[in-house]
Amino acid sequence: MCSQRKTNLLVSFAQIMIISLIMFLLLLPAAAFSNPDSVITGVITKQGFGYIIVKDSPGIEIKLNTGRKTNYEPADYRCEIGDTITANYYKKVSRDGRSSLLAVEKIALVKADPNRKVLKSPATGTIEKTGRKCFRVSIPAVNKTMKFERIRGTKTSPDGWIPSDGQKVVIDFEKKPARWGKSYVYVIKSMKLVR
Repeated sequence: MCSQRKTNLLVSFAQIMIISLIMFLLLLPAAAFSNPDSVITGVITKQGFGYIIVKDSPGIEIKLNTGRKTNYEPADYRCEIGDTITANYYKKVSRDGRSSLLAVEKIALVKADPNRKVLKSPATGTIEKTGRKCFRVSIPAVNKTMKFERIRGTKTSPDGWIPSDGQKVVIDFEKKPARWGKSYVYVIKSMKLVR
């Protein structure tokens, strides 16, 4: 009688363990079986608010989404087109739950773009578009159209001059890390009309 009771307890224990294991495997999210964090090393070809596009050595382009959880190495680094980086990323379900995206966990700078022309202040250019808080200015020295932000107290010369499209200007500016997103902002200290 006692040995039969022990056998029944062992069988019951084994059944409970098997059922628990099956439930664990069924309830475990599929992400646990997918690839762990992926890594890409490549060149940044495009950049926007909250994303970068990286092209690896075989020529495959991948859109990676950056966010507040993205860590940068070095800490003050900001992504710029032409830089070679290594990014650790993972698949993440979007907020609406209908699609997935590739979220970046860490971006490490491998090599800055050796062909990048660094814009130095003051810069001379032509205003392409005038806005309330910013200007898009074509800068021939770096062969780019760049966005410059106006802050309260920005000095203009001549006094009372209102900048408009097509005017040639000299801009004294400061390059600062952006408040939102991991990029740079060019803040105008003074702006002078070239005649």
